[in-house]
Amino acid sequence: MKNGKILILLMAVIFILSGCIPSAYTKGVEAENYPEKELPVYDDAIIFEYEGDDEEVTIKYGTEDDVEDVMEFYQDYFEDEGIVLDEETEDKGEYSASGFFEEFLFEISVEEAKGDIEEKVFSSVAEVTIEFLTDEEIEERQGTNFEKEMIGFWQVMSMEYTGGEENVEDYGFAMDFMAGGKLDLYIFFTNEGMAGNDWSVTEDGMLQYYDPSMMENVDATVTFEMKGSDQYMYISEEDGSYILKKTDKDEFLAGADDFGMDIDPDDGGDVDVNVPTVSGELLLNQDGITVTLVDFEETYYSLDMNLLIENTNDKQVDVELQSLVVNGYSMQNSYLIGTVDANVKLNTEISLDTDELADCNIDEIATIDLVLELYDYDTWSTISVSDVIHIDTGSNFVQTYDTSGTTIINESGVVIKYKEFIQDADYYGPYALFYIENNTDTAINLSSDNVQINGFMISGYLYGNVAPGTCAIMRLEFYTSDLEDSGIDQIDDVKLSINVNYEDEWSYFIESDIITLPIK
Repeated sequence: MKNGKILILLMAVIFILSGCIPSAYTKGVEAENYPEKELPVYDDAIIFEYEGDDEEVTIKYGTEDDVEDVMEFYQDYFEDEGIVLDEETEDKGEYSASGFFEEFLFEISVEEAKGDIEEKVFSSVAEVTIEFLTDEEIEERQGTNFEKEMIGFWQVMSMEYTGGEENVEDYGFAMDFMAGGKLDLYIFFTNEGMAGNDWSVTEDGMLQYYDPSMMENVDATVTFEMKGSDQYMYISEEDGSYILKKTDKDEFLAGADDFGMDIDPDDGGDVDVNVPTVSGELLLNQDGITVTLVDFEETYYSLDMNLLIENTNDKQVDVELQSLVVNGYSMQNSYLIGTVDANVKLNTEISLDTDELADCNIDEIATIDLVLELYDYDTWSTISVSDVIHIDTGSNFVQTYDTSGTTIINESGVVIKYKEFIQDADYYGPYALFYIENNTDTAINLSSDNVQINGFMISGYLYGNVAPGTCAIMRLEFYTSDLEDSGIDQIDDVKLSINVNYEDEWSYFIESDIITLPIK
């Protein structure tokens, strides 16, 4: 085999000296054992060199297209086939990738054509090496290839937080784990899709990904299970878990209108919010990151601040929303997805929940104050925290604050009032509404504990952050499945305790006794 290769090279030299191009470079050679169906050769390329047997195959081919075209060809193929690479490098005029697929390991290198013959015939040349694995090696590789099993389109069937499990199959939640560590989120309940997120697997087998419900990057353990012909994935985080089912993406997207049919698209809350006309305002220019407010846009369930984020660093940076205050109200349900690759731009948005704006009686946005935090995506270490970014929309609207309600806590500069109990929400479960004031000079977190309904321990969820000198409206929400499991169809009695801590401290400075809400 090696002698044959040497002979080809000697013939090439002879043809060069004689001024002719060897036929191998124009007509190609036979590549008998190369698995082209599994790892295709670039379109219209010519294989001019081949060496191989049952254990290993190497080919070299040339094309008139440039390196970038060949690179994009393979990157698209890897993504379409869900191939997870062990290594990938891109440089000017060069590209290389290696990984595992089906029954073999592969290495690909692409560079500009070099040498008298190659330069005359081709623009770029690729070399591909295939190493076929034994059955035992394949089984071992597949058994540890966690990334390969993750890849796919997964519908979220149920989620569990603070001890209660909620069936969300009809809400249109899905996660699309793609090759190359990209993750798209689909939440038809509030938004059609949130693209451009990232996921990865640590050396100790933990999944790292962006959790939209927690609005932060989290670590999780993952297991898989087959139930009949259906494949399920179980994601377990420190604060909760998900059950997902592998789903056909096209069918899921085609059925988007079927999710949440009990939601009236014209019902955006009790008030309509006027859309601000501010646009093109530079919000942040710090540590190689610029954030520009493009404009405001109204959707069915949110008022979005469209942003353009540019990262001029040579590393991934995560831009996170630390706090957002609208007209003096600290928003609890606003989120920003801002993971930006090195030296690229990202179009994204900060979404304001119109139901929360309605709870706060915000008819028009006059001012917005936000704080952004920059993270090194790889190390999760904080790069910097911005000063308060103030946006004045130019509106003459004067916000009024409804401070009515039953005071249940008034100490250490914190006021919490119970306002009302909603038994029959349109598409939410029942919830209690609270007004909170933070009269301290530090941001506070508050959370519920010991929640009881009609004498049953129930997983109620109340958690929020209130910026200093602001107020907030929060909901204590309940899982309908918990109520059903406890046989509760009418809520007569609600009790809870509330804990409050400063944002940068773990210990509580307020720990209330059990509070009975006057829901009648």
